[in-house]
Amino acid sequence: MGHQVDDETRQKDLAIIYEKAATAENHDPQLGKVIVDDLRLAQFIYLILNDENIKHVFAASSRKAVLILGRFGSHKPVLEAIREWIRKNDLIPVLFDFENPSKDLDETIRVLAGLSRFVIADLPDPQSVPMELEAVVKNNRVPIVSVIENAKPFSLSREFHWFWWFLETRHYSSVDELRRILDETFITKVPSIEEQLRLERAAAAATSANASPRTSDPA
Repeated sequence: MGHQVDDETRQKDLAIIYEKAATAENHDPQLGKVIVDDLRLAQFIYLILNDENIKHVFAASSRKAVLILGRFGSHKPVLEAIREWIRKNDLIPVLFDFENPSKDLDETIRVLAGLSRFVIADLPDPQSVPMELEAVVKNNRVPIVSVIENAKPFSLSREFHWFWWFLETRHYSSVDELRRILDETFITKVPSIEEQLRLERAAAAATSANASPRTSDPA
């Protein structure tokens, strides 16, 4: 059974104790402690600190994972074409198929998007993914490729284009055309967005470093 957390739960100064095994360089085990004020975050950090497989998953996902969003009930050929294209490019497809949309899924989707190199959103009809896609677009600075088959984009797509990492929605009329769109986008668009995001992070880090108080040299 999972932990029940509410407004009355005390979530302050939670200590995660971890131990690093002895190595050839360090003959004694290394003990450490991380203190946080949120139980769920504490559980997450514990996994990262103590599970080597989790670390490898995170390292691999940032370079390889591609999140696919859509409702693929009768759209299975499109889904399979997208997954095949992702694998062909030595990437890992991560599918989130929305059968029963719910705001409760937003947090999970945001986490998956944050772990992905980029996102592909297939919009089978103008009303197919607005709520879920909104959670990703507005909360994750990651390249987002949106495609739609023979239909006008839903009205919210205009709002999404305020977010420059959301690429203009592309229309396709066949699976072959969809593959060509993905090829073109992956080669020309995604790398430029990734580079712009990298520059933004570097600038933010430099600004933060320059704003940090410096200890003056003793007289």
